[in-house]
Amino acid sequence: TYGWPYHNLGLIYEQRQAYDEALRLFRQALERHSNGADRAISWTKVGDIYRVQDRISSAVYAYKQAMELDPAYAWPYHQLGLIHQEQRQYAECVPLFQQAVSQHDHSEARAQAWNHLGDAYRALSRYREAIGAYRQATELKPDFALPWSSVGDVCRLLDRPDEAIDAYRQAVELDPSLAWPYHNLALIYTERGETERTAYEAAIILYRQAIERHKNDRDRSLAWTKLGNTYQALHLLEDAIKAYRRAIELDPEYTSPWNNLGDAYRALSYPEDAIEAYRHAIELAPQNAFSWNSLGDVYREMERFEEAIEAYRQAVKINPDYAWPYDSLGLIYEQQDRPELAVPSYRKAAQLHTRNQERAVVWNRLGNIYRESDRPTAATEVYQQAIDLDSDYAWPYHNLGLISEQQGEAEAAPKFYRQAIQRHRSDRDRVVSWHKLGGVCLSLNRHTEAIDAYQRVIGLDSQDSLSWNSLGIAHTALEHYEAALKAFEQAIEVDADYA
Repeated sequence: TYGWPYHNLGLIYEQRQAYDEALRLFRQALERHSNGADRAISWTKVGDIYRVQDRISSAVYAYKQAMELDPAYAWPYHQLGLIHQEQRQYAECVPLFQQAVSQHDHSEARAQAWNHLGDAYRALSRYREAIGAYRQATELKPDFALPWSSVGDVCRLLDRPDEAIDAYRQAVELDPSLAWPYHNLALIYTERGETERTAYEAAIILYRQAIERHKNDRDRSLAWTKLGNTYQALHLLEDAIKAYRRAIELDPEYTSPWNNLGDAYRALSYPEDAIEAYRHAIELAPQNAFSWNSLGDVYREMERFEEAIEAYRQAVKINPDYAWPYDSLGLIYEQQDRPELAVPSYRKAAQLHTRNQERAVVWNRLGNIYRESDRPTAATEVYQQAIDLDSDYAWPYHNLGLISEQQGEAEAAPKFYRQAIQRHRSDRDRVVSWHKLGGVCLSLNRHTEAIDAYQRVIGLDSQDSLSWNSLGIAHTALEHYEAALKAFEQAIEVDADYA
């Protein structure tokens, strides 16, 4: 008639994973216990067995029986909270974990409940409360690494990277076997790598540490993929390809490494390999608009325009709000001299792009079509629209200079070319605008300014025979005959066939 021997024997069978025998013994204990508090403990273990066996409704019933028998016993609240958490019923599990926190007798159990409560708050986007719960867990159990890792996760979500780094480092100091703090630290350093190359190098080390610690192939595949992305950001494309291949070996059904492998092959100018990789990605996820768009990009670069158009149309069909396929369709139609199709494609892209810099580029292209179609007023309007969106983007200023010249308003053009020169980010682009500035100044008989412009071009590209010749013309106009002679001789030396 004494229940505890049955209960304790059930615990042994539970540890041995002999769950049916454990369940039988816990039920025999229930029949023999003489008070509600003891029966509550055995009902909780019955619930634990049902939970392991994925008999969730029976587990819920058992935990509720335990709560009714002993409302002060913490574990049925705790375990029922875990069930709701596993079912993503986060609002329901919050009061259960709160109850467990208030009723657990031991600090370690309370720490576990606080940690679970933090997870629930985080899932509900109650981030301040989540951090508070995790910190309660660490105070109760100072060597508890998981809540530190979770504090890092929340701080990263809140764009507080320095606090996230501190939390992740605390987690790995307490438990170096944990994989995710290393993984997520690497994510932070990868984001910083855009401005600090050493951050990318730190991320590589951290991803490798995560790979050593991840416990399943799927997580290792994710880390290899992230490592490949970091290599690609550093233009270490062969290393990136090896990382993506390793990710694919570990999880052949994972789409991202296939798609990113295509990007690496494309960057190395291996278009056929890129196509094969993108096709694998599409086979795994036919509704992935990004893979269809990337496939279209390769075909466009190979000038296989009909195949590119078909790929972009598939991307648009899957995701009508995705801007880049419209953008690229506009490029193809413009290249094919089909402005009637390019214009609506560009307008749709400009409508859908979310970043002003991207929208400015599209408006500039649209302006080029209007300018080349002899619609200067429309072109001027859209170039100004591009400038309004991104005042640091150089080409709309340059193109306004071209329109000024085309409209016989050459006096206005130098201002626009100079604004473009101030904003260009490459010497190659600056050469184009300096060249146009030199030409318009020459036509306006502003020979000193023309000389300065052509000298700037030659300083950036000494093999530009046209600039040497134009420099000679400007010097001649100012009767600088010795300088003119040297310029003409240089033009001939650079290009002996230049007439």
